Amino acid sequence: MSVSHTTRIPRSNEVDGVDYHFVSKESPTLVQRELH
Repeated sequence: MSVSHTTRIPRSNEVDGVDYHFVSKESPTLVQRELH
């Protein structure tokens, strides 16, 4: 199962890396994914 990236703020019951990878809009990871 893959874990998606999101730029939104996590909800109180969500865990980074489990439910989503929470990243800022300026994150290099997000920029790299958009370029490919």
